[in-house]
Amino acid sequence: MNGWKPSLMLLPIAACLISATTPVSQPGVELLRRAASNYRAAATFWIEGDIEATARAGDKQQSTNASFVVALGQNNRLHDELNHPQAGVTRVSDGKQTWLYMTSTNQYARKDGADVIDLDKPLANGGMLPVLVQHLRGLATDVQTAKVLADETVRFEGKDRRCSVVEVTYKPAVGAAEGTPGAHRTFWLDRERDFVLKQKTESSTKGADGTAIQQTETFLYSKISLNQAIDASLFTFVPPSGAKLVEQFGGRQAAEDLSGQTAGDFTLVDLQGKKHRLSDLRGKVVMLDFWATWCGPCRRQMPLVEKLGSEMKDKGLVTFAVNQGESSEGVRKFLEKNNYGTTTLLDQKSEVGRQYKVSGIPTLVIIDRDGKIAAHYVGVRNEETLREGLKKAGL
Repeated sequence: MNGWKPSLMLLPIAACLISATTPVSQPGVELLRRAASNYRAAATFWIEGDIEATARAGDKQQSTNASFVVALGQNNRLHDELNHPQAGVTRVSDGKQTWLYMTSTNQYARKDGADVIDLDKPLANGGMLPVLVQHLRGLATDVQTAKVLADETVRFEGKDRRCSVVEVTYKPAVGAAEGTPGAHRTFWLDRERDFVLKQKTESSTKGADGTAIQQTETFLYSKISLNQAIDASLFTFVPPSGAKLVEQFGGRQAAEDLSGQTAGDFTLVDLQGKKHRLSDLRGKVVMLDFWATWCGPCRRQMPLVEKLGSEMKDKGLVTFAVNQGESSEGVRKFLEKNNYGTTTLLDQKSEVGRQYKVSGIPTLVIIDRDGKIAAHYVGVRNEETLREGLKKAGL
């Protein structure tokens, strides 16, 4: 059961101290500090909400929705749940055992013991917990500007709540390329309790044709309970109907082996908006690594894939990390944080994943110079196995 912990990062996270030399709107920062102090004082909490992500390019628009439930109790009891068709994942711990469930495969894994959770230290186990902790506890950190807008109302727990609205620009992340803008977020803060009831993150990129793409991710909170009693059932895992207990997600037995078949052609864009067409690479060996940020086994596989890709590039190997169903902003931040440099393609509707029969990730497909699939692996593989697959492809 080693290495099965997920790592989800849907949104960029600001995490540094406020610079004393940076001029900021003091009323805005004070509102952020008051709200952040509520979350910092919470040793236990239960937070629920919905996420809407939208991308607009000209008159075209795409949207995806998800919901989440995060509860942290005493003695490392945890419920960390993201509901999404492609990226749904739930982690539950009663303090003695921990379960991880993947929606896409209807599989779950179990291990003895619980991960020790210290909210004052970086959280490395992924999921929604670190996203919420660092967003809400870090509201007033690394602020570049904070502008107070006119009050608005937000519907919460059946009532219209009057909210202070603060528009915030954060300083660029440490290590970001020169000229990279910091995150731009707007927060709706309940004036009575200083809770964040809504938050919106906005960013912009350019497509392959130069078209401006505007991206918006909105969190709308539906439950906020800090240092209050938590329903004990949240810390007990009940497998969904038909769910299968596995040692490794997406095991080989559950996948169709495509070895020997002609690789289906596709065109995907990378994080810079450049298009990559598989058939244009005929004459080279191509390695496709299907992955997602929330996938713990994927994280184990990625460094080896990058190592082999770099080592054999001059021999004619082209390596792509094909992300499944996630936003470009979240993927970019994850890669920057983990110093992963393999060219990443965005399969946001998982269409190419379905074309290649991806039933679990990581899935690795090695294609020879003639466009035939030489090797097809589901799940983590060691270096010897991957080198054997590349050898079958002519390297």
